[in-house]
Amino acid sequence: MKKIYSLLAMSTLVVGSTFGQLKSAVNHFNDNGSFGKAPSANMEKALGTTVWSNDFSNAADWTVDNASQTTPFGWNIGTTVNSWWSGFSGGMTSTSGGNVAEVYNGNYNNDDQAINVTYTLTTATPIDVTTLTSGSNLVLLEFEQYGAKFNDLQEVQVSVDGVTYTTVYDNNDKTTFVGNNPSAYYANPEKISVNISDEIASAPNNVTIRFSWTSNFPSDPALGAWTTFGWFIDDVALVTLPDNDLQVSGSIWGSAGNGVFNHYYKLPETQIAPITFANFVTNGGNNEAKNVLLSVDVNSGTYNGTSAAGVDLAAGVTDSTIEVETPFTPSGAGTYSFTWTLTSDSTDDVMANNTLVGDSFEVGGDIYQRDNGTMSGSFSQGEDAHSIGNTFDIYANQDLYSIDFVVGNGSDAGSTVLVKLYEVTYAQNAPATYAEVDASSEYNITASDVSSNATISLHLSSAPYALEAGKTYEAVVETYGGAGTKFAVATAGSSRPGTSHVYTENTQGALTWFYVTSTPMVRMNMSDYGVSIKENSEVTFVNNYPNPFTSTTTVNFSLANASNVSIEVTDVTGKIINSNNLGNLTTGVHTAIINANELSSGIYYYSVITDNSKITNKMIVQK
Repeated sequence: MKKIYSLLAMSTLVVGSTFGQLKSAVNHFNDNGSFGKAPSANMEKALGTTVWSNDFSNAADWTVDNASQTTPFGWNIGTTVNSWWSGFSGGMTSTSGGNVAEVYNGNYNNDDQAINVTYTLTTATPIDVTTLTSGSNLVLLEFEQYGAKFNDLQEVQVSVDGVTYTTVYDNNDKTTFVGNNPSAYYANPEKISVNISDEIASAPNNVTIRFSWTSNFPSDPALGAWTTFGWFIDDVALVTLPDNDLQVSGSIWGSAGNGVFNHYYKLPETQIAPITFANFVTNGGNNEAKNVLLSVDVNSGTYNGTSAAGVDLAAGVTDSTIEVETPFTPSGAGTYSFTWTLTSDSTDDVMANNTLVGDSFEVGGDIYQRDNGTMSGSFSQGEDAHSIGNTFDIYANQDLYSIDFVVGNGSDAGSTVLVKLYEVTYAQNAPATYAEVDASSEYNITASDVSSNATISLHLSSAPYALEAGKTYEAVVETYGGAGTKFAVATAGSSRPGTSHVYTENTQGALTWFYVTSTPMVRMNMSDYGVSIKENSEVTFVNNYPNPFTSTTTVNFSLANASNVSIEVTDVTGKIINSNNLGNLTTGVHTAIINANELSSGIYYYSVITDNSKITNKMIVQK
């Protein structure tokens, strides 16, 4: 097998425009936070007014370009639901009811998807915003939608000349629908509101609106890359801006490390560091927002931080520099939840966009984790060789035993992976460099790993590896690629640009580090529990001692719930050597003995199998 990375110790960090060179889609960045505003009293309030609307009751109001495909492919306007996916058989429940617009691109089960197509739905005549708003020209584009994101790119665009269109909204930040997770469906309906004032400023009397659908992998000829589960649109409108409307558009929280804020959802107590909170706020109203302040509350009063001085924001301006004056340092082990509050001297007219979902993190244990733990998608370069992972800032010396990763959907059984550790060096006005400092042995992905989104934990060759305080490391999982060896890593949450990366070929064929903003589920593991496969909360830990061993080894494991338990021993090819049913065991710690009488020297795997989980560790017999 060709191992193309074994000779590569250093490379260049490329960001910004390099997104376009990736062979897979890269999600936009958007952290989560919890925001609210405490309004002031005694202010006149003027809500936005709808100046133009369309509910698809007249299909002639729209021009459809379905890339020469025949009905029902492309955009359809009416009450008939075309989606092949049974979950959307009921269609969209819009405010107006009646006709909706829906895009369709074949039935996945019939392998009849059209490829290399872009379907557009465009207002048939330009909209004179200047006349409708009596010259204010400041408007929100609003619409209702339903559906799900798969490999498809759903975009909303505007134009002032009918030729050049600017994207004002897309689905890149949506959770990818994989398996059968209805939680990834959009709300039915989901109301979207976008300020398009800047995009139409040059000719607001000649505005057209377009809904565009295509694949997020436009050069991929595979039918699966052109699958859509469904996208429904209704109740499109242009609404004037309210007088006062501060809008939370993103957040940053985390520790500075080497100058780039990293947030960790799990961290050992040894890696506690001061945490800074900041946010992106946009003034979406007509009036200037006076004295905008950010305050953050952790664990209902454990910590309260406030920005140093109020900021004045002109209409349409976004500010990304508002942060609390004094960082928060966790006191020790525990769960920390926080809320964010924006205040200003004006009463806000639109409260619906003031609050985002709250965030929290855990201190304690052995896992150093950048992802939020809730799988939202998978990242893959198909059958191409690549590495993917996250940077970790080290604040105190600590031993690293293994690197964990979660297998993503779309992986092939039999693909070979390993984990690697790089030391990252930053230099002013120069690209970062990456020096490989350790790696694990190879592991072959099994069918059960693929079907269960298994968590794999692979020991480094020199475990423990001594991590040094003040340094940054990149933990990655690597695959060699090749025919029939697709490998994907699950993703969960968002990363700041430059803190999570994929190492792969660019369009010129050179191996390059690209940043990605969907956080790979790749973690540092500071515990010496062996090589754990498919971790599950039902079994809280598994290890064996001694390891290596000559005659016997004792397996220790703990059950969170009573369960039937068996222990299975396999060789490196997956052949079952021995299986022992331990019966129904109670909650708590248990032990079992593995005898090496029938085993020759070498590497083996033992699995603790319960009703709902299977954890597999590596053991070594030395005779």
